[in-house]
Amino acid sequence: MELMRKGVDRKIINTELSCYSDQEEKEFALDLARKKYLQSRNLDPMKRRRRLYQFLSSHGFDSSTIREIAREVVSHNNENFD
Repeated sequence: MELMRKGVDRKIINTELSCYSDQEEKEFALDLARKKYLQSRNLDPMKRRRRLYQFLSSHGFDSSTIREIAREVVSHNNENFD
């Protein structure tokens, strides 16, 4: 978590993030993922997906959210996910 590395207390992080619904979190993740995925369009598909996973993970999203968002972004760009 980037905020923890910057010295923000975990309780404060949890309190502030709890005000977002799951849907809002997914919409935010999807917006970030689309932008990141478009920025890496010159890379091969596997490298693009790996970087997308790393990017979302570094922003604190859990693995199930990352998988869901990555699957949606990749399929939206007419690429095979698996």
